Amino acid sequence: MVVAIAVLANRYAAPELSGRPRVVDGDSLAFGADRVRLYGIDAPELAQTCDRDGATVACGRMARAHLRNLAGESTKCVGVGIDRYDRILARCQSGGNDLNAAMVRDGWAVDAGEYAAEEQLARRGRSGLWAMRFDSPQAWREAHPRPADAEAGPRLTASIRAVLMAVRNWLGW
Repeated sequence: MVVAIAVLANRYAAPELSGRPRVVDGDSLAFGADRVRLYGIDAPELAQTCDRDGATVACGRMARAHLRNLAGESTKCVGVGIDRYDRILARCQSGGNDLNAAMVRDGWAVDAGEYAAEEQLARRGRSGLWAMRFDSPQAWREAHPRPADAEAGPRLTASIRAVLMAVRNWLGW
């Protein structure tokens, strides 16, 4: 039993990942099979569009392109938890640049509880999304629901995640 808990805790321990990630969208990366969600930010969904001076633009794809430009060969992500889709929630850096903060500061993601000062800078400078009319990513997702579990993979209940995180912390992982 203890071994099984240790194996599960290691799997869901929110590890450190490094290398060149595949950029999935404006707030998600993949290191091989490990999926990472940038913690504390929310970027437009890949299919999301925005309005720039009456023209429809693919702002979700633009956000992904911006993250691609920021993420490099030496991207490093440090996990802080696991989300409901079994992705590692992480703070990521590349070339000394905090990717989470940069995405919000450059206007290609909104603050989701960690980057209010960066969002204010983007708003004042009318950077990225703030130069357009856009729905918040959350509002857009609510208006465009995807089929249940389209990319979610296996989900853990909140109580199991909490136990695994507690075991990880207890073991010093």
